[in-house]
Amino acid sequence: MKRKFIICFLCSGLLMGCSTNNKTEEVIKEKEAKVFIMCGQSNMEGNTNFARLNQFCADSDEHDYNSYKEGFSNVKISFYNHYDKNNYNYSNITNPTEGLFVDAGLNQGVRVSNFSGPEVGLAERLNDLASEDEPIFLIKYTSGGTGFLNTTRDGNGNWNWMSTSNKNPGYLYTSMCEFVQTNLDLIEEEYNIKPTIKGFLWMQGEHDACNATYAPLYGKNLKNMITDFREEFKDYASNSDGNNIAFIDAEIADNGTWAYAYMVNNLKAQLALEDNNYLIKTNSEGLDLKVGSEEHGGGDMYHYTIDSMIRLGNAYGDTIIEEGLLK
Repeated sequence: MKRKFIICFLCSGLLMGCSTNNKTEEVIKEKEAKVFIMCGQSNMEGNTNFARLNQFCADSDEHDYNSYKEGFSNVKISFYNHYDKNNYNYSNITNPTEGLFVDAGLNQGVRVSNFSGPEVGLAERLNDLASEDEPIFLIKYTSGGTGFLNTTRDGNGNWNWMSTSNKNPGYLYTSMCEFVQTNLDLIEEEYNIKPTIKGFLWMQGEHDACNATYAPLYGKNLKNMITDFREEFKDYASNSDGNNIAFIDAEIADNGTWAYAYMVNNLKAQLALEDNNYLIKTNSEGLDLKVGSEEHGGGDMYHYTIDSMIRLGNAYGDTIIEEGLLK
């Protein structure tokens, strides 16, 4: 008697002759260039002499002079600092309006050498959170002694930050937008990374705080500016929503130099109550930034000392990190 054995081969993908077409889909994360815009007048521009920075670092356990001197390779900056035809500093000295990204560090203030702004302390905080392949980008456009109050400079009678909500937008606002767009294009062309504007950093208000007419209008003018900027660059915001561009402001020094500083700071505080707006309280909360002191640099009643300038940049960086703006 013969037994017939029926041998069933179960095709499970493990047996010979069976194959599977299942493929694991590979998810590739697109690189994103995180971009922060830096604008304002001289305390954003960088009118702080860092001649005593070495001494400041020697007195501190937190700050390292050599890292400032060498620059921060994971944070790139393209800057355009223009007070007038005699006081300027650009990252692209040959073609200033075209921009050029360099490592963030010293000598990126109002003059070609020995002056720096908050980009140094900001880069100090952000450098370890970026990489050579995906650096963080800063686009800095500034002009000292300016505000929403109209100013004539170099023959231009519309030298102010009034935005497009105004019937006659100011030269500084329109030129800033052009510089920002040029550098966003530069990031895509040179680094082959899609830029996303994560935040707009603002350090300004002293000029308007000198004027009894313009100081009460500061809140309205500032709100119009950030609203217009968000609309202008919404395509570069997360999810193409301009409201996702954070606005990080800072108080001006309330040391009696500017008659209406208290009013300007109060209006800044009111605006900071709105969604995705933030205010660095430079006069309190442990910062207590100083102007006019010879200690570690400074020397006039308008500009931060070098230790205060470093800590201002640190404060911008801390806000970016704590509010999750690098996500």
